[in-house]
Amino acid sequence: MPLSLRRLLMPYLCYFLAAGVRGKITRFVTTIPSASSTYHFYELDVSHLDHEWLESKERRREWVDYAEAVRRVSWKAELAQGLALSTLAPKR
Repeated sequence: MPLSLRRLLMPYLCYFLAAGVRGKITRFVTTIPSASSTYHFYELDVSHLDHEWLESKERRREWVDYAEAVRRVSWKAELAQGLALSTLAPKR
C-alpha cells in the first residue's frame, strides 16, 4: 500500500477500533470544538487491517483519494476542516 494511502485521518481514536485499523499515530492535526462535541484529529500510519472488526457487520471499510474524502465529509464542517488541515491536503 503506498504511503499516501497508508495515512489515515479520522476524528476520535475509537473509530480506529470500529474500523479495524491499527497503526502508529504520527501527527496530531487539530482539535475542533463544536456546540455538541469536541473533535480531535490525528494522522495514523496504518500497519494492519483486521479482517473482522467491531462494526464489520454494520459498516464497510473503504479507502478513497483526497478529493473523494472531501466530498464525503463536506456535510460536516468540522470534518472538512480537520481533513483540510491534514498533510493529505494539497499544498497551497
